[in-house]
Amino acid sequence: MTNLKMLIDSLKRQEKLVRGDYFLPEIWNCFGFKDYTLEESRPGEIGVDPGQFYLEALKYIAAQASDNSIPAERSFKKNNGNLLCHKIIYSAFLRTLTAWAHYPGEPVCPGTFLKAIALLPFLKTLGADIIYLLPVFANGEKYKKGELGSPYAIKNFYQLDSGLHDQLLGEMTVPLLDTEFKAFVEASHILGLQVMVDFVFRTASRDNDLISSHPEWFYWIDLRENKEFSPPMVKKVKKASVINHRNVEVLYKSSELETYLAKFRRSPQELDPANWKVLQEKYELKGENILELVEKEYGVTTVPGFSDVLCDPQPPWEDVTYFRFYFDHHQQARKYVEPEQPPYLLQDVACLNLYQGELPNHELWEYIINIIPYYRHNFGIDGARIDMGHALPPALNRALSEKIREQGEAFILWSEEFNVKNSVAAKNEGYDFITGDLWQVYKEVGNKGFCRRLFSRLLSSELPLTGALEIPDSPRAAQFFQENPIGAGSIS
Repeated sequence: MTNLKMLIDSLKRQEKLVRGDYFLPEIWNCFGFKDYTLEESRPGEIGVDPGQFYLEALKYIAAQASDNSIPAERSFKKNNGNLLCHKIIYSAFLRTLTAWAHYPGEPVCPGTFLKAIALLPFLKTLGADIIYLLPVFANGEKYKKGELGSPYAIKNFYQLDSGLHDQLLGEMTVPLLDTEFKAFVEASHILGLQVMVDFVFRTASRDNDLISSHPEWFYWIDLRENKEFSPPMVKKVKKASVINHRNVEVLYKSSELETYLAKFRRSPQELDPANWKVLQEKYELKGENILELVEKEYGVTTVPGFSDVLCDPQPPWEDVTYFRFYFDHHQQARKYVEPEQPPYLLQDVACLNLYQGELPNHELWEYIINIIPYYRHNFGIDGARIDMGHALPPALNRALSEKIREQGEAFILWSEEFNVKNSVAAKNEGYDFITGDLWQVYKEVGNKGFCRRLFSRLLSSELPLTGALEIPDSPRAAQFFQENPIGAGSIS
């Protein structure tokens, strides 16, 4: 309980410096806090001294611990098979989970680790067993989505998002931010909750910090192509077609291929090694954005990411780029692409589960493999969801799992694999469950054959599937199930 106590002590020191007139949802107060006010102009809310409120929340959670408590790593035994089928997972984007307009007349304050800790007792009353956090890492600044950016555009895998620090605890420092996350995990364990974190290894932010030391780990295009960049739309292929050997041939025979491949460039280090050393020194000295420096000096930029299916109607992912896991082309592409072609990205290159080269980027693999063990060892997390896990090389997935299991079997691994036919492969690669596609099947509830399709998915999968009506990047379930009278195809 060391980290939770550190936050308690910090709040005690800061409580006299906090501002008044702080409002939050009344429902957050599920631990008996009494020193609050009510105002007609803020229905459903309570006015509190924030320092006192969060201090009492932390003390309430700390009081739940006892000498007989068992650390989560030992009490939550291996989490696979039937054990996982009874787990309720609560998905949380911490930046928005506790975002609120606390101060009258001022903008919404983002969510923080501290406020999320205070909300844990409420989440426990909902029946949650596992708190699944969307990425909590430092995210990109260049080409970011919206004002704050997407949590999936990760700038540094070994740094937490400084926006999750709470000013009530004092000035932001890296050690304090780390303590806040450790305290969140610690508090979750005290309440009997496990913590899973979403990790993204196939992509990174366009301005990922690794560019400064390993520009060859990324794909590059001429900066002039950036605004209008998109993968080729292939004729004779249906919209959103999954990659296979037949349509890969069609892709590489496309009339657009030559023009598309001409957009790619070699890494800036290869273009001008001497100038690259000067740029590195400037970056280390001034701390400027690495991609902005590269664009200015070299006229190249990291390629925007895009879906790994052909003719996908969704636009490119402008805030993220793909990692380069192999230094050569896969076998099927070699007869169409010249050896001197700069490293390029197409939908087949994105599907490393199907198309691998023969020259792995071993240093990148090692870097990726060590990320989850770092967070398990230093923060005590209990599991990980691997975003686009289905698109990673099978050998890398197995290496990830083996490295994690070296620290003990009691760790949950979740693959973002939608196709139950691939559940055997996911199981062999060390995963405990997959996302599946029940969220799509549920759209057909009330239609003829719904039960047959539902049970077909469940019985044909070698691993448990998530049973949610929706996932974070799908349309909301309410879009499909309106408030109709009972018996008219609605869910009640």
